[in-house]
Amino acid sequence: METFRPFLDELYAKFSKNYLSTSMLYVPHYYLKLFREADRSEIETVSFLAAIYDYQMRVPTLLNNFVLLLDEMYKKNVRLIELLDRMSWENFRQSFYNQVLYGFFHRFDPKMKAFYWILKIVYECDLESKLKNSFEYDMVLASAIYSELEKYKNMVPVDEYRVVKSILPSPEKGSPLKRYNLFLRWMVRDEYPDLGKWKSLDKTKLKVPLGLEIQRTAGRIFYGRDLKASRSESLKITKLLQQINPDDPIKYDFVLSRPALLGWCLKEKEYSHCQTCLLKQACKIGSKTGTYSKLFDTKLKEPIEAINPESLIRKHDHLVKIAYQYLVKKYNLYDCRTDTAIDHD
Repeated sequence: METFRPFLDELYAKFSKNYLSTSMLYVPHYYLKLFREADRSEIETVSFLAAIYDYQMRVPTLLNNFVLLLDEMYKKNVRLIELLDRMSWENFRQSFYNQVLYGFFHRFDPKMKAFYWILKIVYECDLESKLKNSFEYDMVLASAIYSELEKYKNMVPVDEYRVVKSILPSPEKGSPLKRYNLFLRWMVRDEYPDLGKWKSLDKTKLKVPLGLEIQRTAGRIFYGRDLKASRSESLKITKLLQQINPDDPIKYDFVLSRPALLGWCLKEKEYSHCQTCLLKQACKIGSKTGTYSKLFDTKLKEPIEAINPESLIRKHDHLVKIAYQYLVKKYNLYDCRTDTAIDHD
């Protein structure tokens, strides 16, 4: 496993420099750009919101909505602490909501019913202190969030409480707690693009944020199969990464998730763009693939060299756009993280 480390370190330098805009981690960085004097509570809160809403929706659409939200805050000179007042929040929400792409904020929280309560819970809770003496950071974090939510149970309208519960992952369901672990990575790791705001926590205790992207890419690289969305698989891939880099095992999460997010590594292996993937040589599946995506193998004459991310972005965007249109039309295949709103009313 030690042979992987120099290769992954090299890719980390490239990916972290070029692909921040493909991650919801862009949100707290953008907040810091707008509000340079932001305190730790603000960064914690905006980071948690960005991480916890990062599911079952395409990152570009969701990221656009968050950027619009922050732009509106900057335009109106509003900070998060001011939005803790319910009336101030409602006034702000109404003005912002009219600008949201497709007319809803998130498919599971179209009208932002949960947003205010999650904002309030995180901003008013010292989460770092609750995790200091624990080993299972993600489980303790999930439990702490739910304990805080219980304090507001009698204050939260029933319909809004239902939405909040649908957004926040439960610590009791055996899930890999991907979004909590994503947030923890951002807050604990102190190397760019992560934020490193929680100095008292140990980054060697972090777990892989096991979502669809890591399930697919890391699974195919290390095991030749897609991983399942389970806590046991999360612990398995975390242990493997600890062998590669014991001091900072989750460093490579940003690298391993990019191929799926960028559309190189697709659900159907034969349609994946293995020839353009920068992780091809380390992948149990990609390294054995000598042809282009099945969709293009009759059209492309020369191999696309995976030399640097910059040149691949333009080629990738064009190829995937054509591929997506083809698959939707012929096989009626859609991304499960659809941008269709699900209203809880």
